[in-house]
Amino acid sequence: MFQDAINTGGKTWYNAAKTRTGLKDNFLEFFTEHIFSFQSKQQGSGAAKETAVKDFVDNSIPKDLFSPIWRIKGNW
Repeated sequence: MFQDAINTGGKTWYNAAKTRTGLKDNFLEFFTEHIFSFQSKQQGSGAAKETAVKDFVDNSIPKDLFSPIWRIKGNW
């Protein structure tokens, strides 16, 4: 789903995947909203926008985007 979000026009794909899977991760949502906000401010060709967004993600977004609750280990 995150890969959908960083592609050009990814907000539509991301929202569809979120609806389809029922995933609601507010921690991830915080970062995807930053990406969508950045994408909406970009101008130029689609390739230039994708490059700018990928640079933004590489430099501004942490690598581990899922909520810490999904990383809890233990005996269930």
